[in-house]
Amino acid sequence: MSLNFGTSAFGAPTTSASTFGFGSPAATTKRTFGGFGTGATTTQAPTFGGFGTPAATSATTFSGFGAPQTSSGFGFSGFGTSTTATTSTPSLFSGFGQSQQQTAGAFGKPLGTGTGQGLSLGLGSGLGTGFGQPQTAQQQPTNLQPTEVEQVTNSVFNCCMFGDEKDQVLAQWNLLQACWGTGKGYYNPQLPPVEYTPKNPYYRFKAIVYSVKPTVEARDGFVALQFNKKEEELRPQQEQMKLALNNLINKPNLNLHVDSIRPLSEAACLVLIYVEEKAQSGQTKKIPSPDLSNFLANNQRQALMNMGVVDVYPFISPDKDHIQEYLNTPPAGIDPTLWRQAQNDNPDPEKFIPVPLLGFGEVRWRYNCQVEETRRHQAFLDQIADGISNLKSQNEESRLKILEYKHKVVDLEHRILKLMVKQQITRNIGVSLQPEEEVLRSQLDSIQSRLNSPQLSGKLTEMLTQIRLHKQEASQQDPDAYNMTLQMQQEIKQFLAMQQSGIKSLMDIMQGDMEDMKKVEAELNKSLKQKN
Repeated sequence: MSLNFGTSAFGAPTTSASTFGFGSPAATTKRTFGGFGTGATTTQAPTFGGFGTPAATSATTFSGFGAPQTSSGFGFSGFGTSTTATTSTPSLFSGFGQSQQQTAGAFGKPLGTGTGQGLSLGLGSGLGTGFGQPQTAQQQPTNLQPTEVEQVTNSVFNCCMFGDEKDQVLAQWNLLQACWGTGKGYYNPQLPPVEYTPKNPYYRFKAIVYSVKPTVEARDGFVALQFNKKEEELRPQQEQMKLALNNLINKPNLNLHVDSIRPLSEAACLVLIYVEEKAQSGQTKKIPSPDLSNFLANNQRQALMNMGVVDVYPFISPDKDHIQEYLNTPPAGIDPTLWRQAQNDNPDPEKFIPVPLLGFGEVRWRYNCQVEETRRHQAFLDQIADGISNLKSQNEESRLKILEYKHKVVDLEHRILKLMVKQQITRNIGVSLQPEEEVLRSQLDSIQSRLNSPQLSGKLTEMLTQIRLHKQEASQQDPDAYNMTLQMQQEIKQFLAMQQSGIKSLMDIMQGDMEDMKKVEAELNKSLKQKN
C-alpha cells in the first residue's frame, strides 16, 4: 500500500512556547486561532471577526471564575489569558478614567513576566479568565507536542504491537484513524495508545481559509458577555437582561446598550454590550472596553454568575505585532509551507487573515456563521429599503406641497396685481393724462377706426357667420354616426362569411358525433340483451 505521508508534513512540531502564545503546543486545549480555527473536542468558541468555531476546552461550564483554564475566547481566542499581576479595581463611580497597568496588546489584561500559557490570536481574554481575576503563569512543557507527533508517527510507521505481519494491518488501520482524526492507535504494548485528533499531521480533512480582520478598538467600548444559554432562549429576554445590567451599573449618567446577540455553540451565546456616559454638557461618550470589563468582572462577578454569564472580556482587535506573531507560527496540524503559501495567496493581506479549518464540524460552524451574517446583512438591507421607501414618500409629499405653494404664489401675484391696478386707478382720478398715455390712446383710437372701416367690418361679419354655421353643424351631427368605406365593408363581409362557415362545420361535426353515439348505444343495448 502506497502511503506517501512524510513525517514532517502538515505542521512539524515546535520546540519552544512563545510568551504571547501564538501557536501553542498541541497538547494544550487552547485554540490556535479563534476563528474557524483548529480542531474541537468539547465546546465551540467564536470565529475570527464573527461567530467563531469549535474550540477545545477542559474547563467546566462556569470556568471556575478565576481558576487557570485552557479554553479559548471569542473571535481571536483572546490575548492576555495568562497574567501574574493584578490591576487596581476600577471604580465605576470614578468616571472609568483610572490609570491601568501595561496591558497585553489591546485587550486590557496585564501580562506576566514569566513564560505564560500559550495564547491564541484573539479578541478579548480567554474563557478561563474568570471575570478578570489574575491568573498564575504556568510553565508549559516544550516537548509535549513533539512527543505527540512522534507517537502518531510511530503508530503509523513503527507499529510493533504483535511482532508479526499483523502489525502492518494495524499500522494501516492507525493511518486511517489518523487521516480522519479520531480514535486511538495501538502501536506498542509497553506504551499507552495515542489519541488521534484533527491536529495530527496526517489529518486529511483540513484547509486554510480567510477571515476578515476585526476593526474593533478599545474606545468603541464593546464588552463580550458569554452566556450558557441558547440564543433562542436569551433573545426574548433581551429587555430584562438590559435592565438587570443597568441595575448593576446603578449610575444615572451611565446608560448600557445591547449591541447584538450572537450564537457561540448549540448551548451558548455571546452578548456584546457598551455603556455611554452622559456629561453635564449633554455630550455622550463611550466607556472604554477594558474599564467596563474590569468593573463587571471584579465588582459584579456574583451577579453576573446568577444571570448565567460564564465569562466577560473586552471585545477588542489585536494589534499588528500580535497578528504578525500569529502569522509567523503555523497552527498545529498545518504544514509550515502550506501556511506560508496561504499567506502569499491572501487576496487582501490588509483586510483578510488566513485561518485553519479542521474537520466538517468547523465547516458547518463556518456555514452557520455565514448564514447568520447573511441574515444580518439582509436585515440591514431591508432597513435601508424601508428608509428609501419612506424618503420617496416624503419626497412625493414635498413635491405636492411645492406645487400647492406655487399655485398659491400665482394666486397671490394675481391678487397683488389687481390691488396695484385698483390702487393706481384711485391715484389717477382727476389727474390729466401723461404723454405716454396720450400716445397709447391715439394708437387705440386708430385701431378702432380701422376696425370700423367698411372693408374690415365686412370681413369680420363674414367670419362671424362662418363660425356660427360650424357650431350649428357640430351640434346637429350625431356623435355616434360614422362613415364606412367600401373596402371596410368587403372585409367585414368576408369575416362574417368565415364565421358562418366555421359554425356550419362545427354543426356538421356535432351531428356526425351524435349519430356515432346513437350507433354505440344501440350496440351496447344489443350486447346486454344477448347476455341476458
